[in-house]
Amino acid sequence: MKKHNKIYFKSWAIIFTCLTVASMFFSCNLFNSNEKEITSFSFTNPPAVGIINESAKTIAVDVPEGTNITSLAPVITLSPKATVSPSSGEAQNFANPVNYTVTAEDGSTALYKVTVTVGGGGGGDVVTELTNDMINTGDKILAPGVYLVKSSLYLNGPNRLTISPGVTIKFANNISFSINNNATLIAKGTEILPILFTSERSGPQPGDWGNVVIGKCDGSILEHCIFEYGGNSASWGMVTTSCEMTINDCIFRNSKFTGLWLYGTPGFVEFSGNQFINCANSDVDQHPMRADHLVELRNIGTGNIFNNTVQNKGILVMGSTLSRNVTLTKTNVPYYFQQETRLDSESTVTLTIEPGVQIKMMQQARINVDKNGKLLAQGLPNDRIKIEGLVNQKGYWDYIVFHGNILEGNILEYCDIINGGRYTSGWEGAIYLYGTRADQVAIKYCHIAKTLGYGIYFYGNSEAVLEGNTFEDCGMGNTN
Repeated sequence: MKKHNKIYFKSWAIIFTCLTVASMFFSCNLFNSNEKEITSFSFTNPPAVGIINESAKTIAVDVPEGTNITSLAPVITLSPKATVSPSSGEAQNFANPVNYTVTAEDGSTALYKVTVTVGGGGGGDVVTELTNDMINTGDKILAPGVYLVKSSLYLNGPNRLTISPGVTIKFANNISFSINNNATLIAKGTEILPILFTSERSGPQPGDWGNVVIGKCDGSILEHCIFEYGGNSASWGMVTTSCEMTINDCIFRNSKFTGLWLYGTPGFVEFSGNQFINCANSDVDQHPMRADHLVELRNIGTGNIFNNTVQNKGILVMGSTLSRNVTLTKTNVPYYFQQETRLDSESTVTLTIEPGVQIKMMQQARINVDKNGKLLAQGLPNDRIKIEGLVNQKGYWDYIVFHGNILEGNILEYCDIINGGRYTSGWEGAIYLYGTRADQVAIKYCHIAKTLGYGIYFYGNSEAVLEGNTFEDCGMGNTN
């Protein structure tokens, strides 16, 4: 009897275990996701965004004329836990439609048909004309798609326009877009789905359209935006702004004149990771980026790159009296100072120049450190600050002057100061000290060269700390 009981209990144990395993299997399978959608489909080179018709399971992508569609690698995003074959990033020949199979977590599948059209106007999707009535409607969200601006566009406050990632806005000849009167423009694309502002022409050229002018605004943001083939006026940039705003990870390319023009602004909220490509190549006086006042550069961050086919292009600074603290960060191109930059304030104001910064001084340019001002230009032995003439000519530009009413602690260290000391109206040095004390100015390990006047000129009883400086070809002598 005991033996039969053991067999009986073992049998039930086996059955119970099997039922438990089966229950677990069916339970897990029951809760596996059945989501199997392609949520976005795009190319990064050239930038193009697919239009997804979910009900028909089709995706249409328009790419520019001249694109080689026999080897394009798409960027694909999916429903959570889904997979796709062919995979994202795998190059395909799109000369004919390509089928993509999406597999959900539960094993079910969906088939998408992708068609790529060359110069087809938005992947076969209807191109919508964008008008003032469409955007001045309170809080407007511009849905993904392709839009054409045929007449000048104005966004007026207090309206707010949010442009969805992947939107393409095409401008007709000479047409512009203005944001005014505390209106807000939020154009936040993504790395995969940038927002494109471009020409309507199939064979676009620099200067096809006008500009995006962001005037008095309220919290406007540009992120992962591409601006191309605009900037048809030497009086404006392809993007022109006079408001304190954020511009990050944007591309400004193929502008006829200035790519980005800043005027009358208190500076950026953020400005990092932006690229300037072949802007202002057509005019020697134009630059990829321009600031009418030095204060507009106060929050320039890192990762901003300037790539031009023409040399001597960079960030043009017109000159002004500095009203707030500014730090000039190192970029791969110089800052071009056109006129006087004056540090003069009823409170205090400091200009900080970081190691490795290059400044090209035009003929009328000077740096004037005056009332309550401070200049901190501290390079490093292997990353010196370079302040030199736009033209490599002896005494080409004016001077750096320190007045006796400045703050304590001004310093020039590991700086190369070249082509200054133009010797006009009695200002006889590339560096001019006027009534200063030794605790106010220190000049250390600088190289001062090619001056018409002295390298360093002390007016009257002026003083400064000098240490480790070298001089070369100073017309009237190293110091007086």
